[in-house]
Amino acid sequence: NQIQLDGDGSMNNQSANTPVGSDLVAAIAKKVDAHAASNLRHSAPSSSAVCANTNQKPPPSATVLSHRRSSVPTDARSSRIRLGICAMDKKARSKPMSEILSRLDSALFELVFFGDEVILNHSIDDWPQVDVLIAFYSSGYPLEKAEDYVAKYEPFVLNDLGSQHTLMDRRKVYDLMEENGIDVPRHVYVSRDGYKCRTSGAGTKEEELEEHDDFITVNGVTIEKPFVEKPVDADDHNIRIYYPQSAGGGSK
Repeated sequence: NQIQLDGDGSMNNQSANTPVGSDLVAAIAKKVDAHAASNLRHSAPSSSAVCANTNQKPPPSATVLSHRRSSVPTDARSSRIRLGICAMDKKARSKPMSEILSRLDSALFELVFFGDEVILNHSIDDWPQVDVLIAFYSSGYPLEKAEDYVAKYEPFVLNDLGSQHTLMDRRKVYDLMEENGIDVPRHVYVSRDGYKCRTSGAGTKEEELEEHDDFITVNGVTIEKPFVEKPVDADDHNIRIYYPQSAGGGSK
């Protein structure tokens, strides 16, 4: 019964032309060097994923790929950085991610896709071991399981997993964006779990909701219809739009 109400049904996204691929390559090169130097395994690369238990066959969905052809001889690539992509296939195989990964030189990086089957149905002991990990939350993703993997095998993590718990609560996402000067739609919260925000959705301390034909008032803040109602749970996509009387009223 917790909802987040937006006065605008849309949010501005970054331009599709933002050069994130080159930024990622630079970030990996800068941040990984010292960590990887002391942790890289110097055995020859295999065409199959490496498992924690060397007596087991690698999970069938874990794949090792190199995107860019390199002129470096094969026998000179034994110290390549194994970069693991631990995300749901829908995200890991998306066009934006493919564009980013295609810019990585295969002389430096060996790409390891964990895959949905491995992530969801295999123990972390069966997950491929990598030097560097890109792991991010999306619907259905076992974030705590990924955190256990990181705690056990200690790969260099490019994006902090603990912070991604914020993405599960729309209120926390909005608060974090506002605290960092990022524009968000005008909004209010109706929180019945004691959550207290520090930004524009706060209103008064008591949870008060008044509904009228053409507007609502939440904690002393008025939102005109039409507006969008979103559940707090980011995985819940039961979103409703409320209309003023001039548009027929009601919601859908």
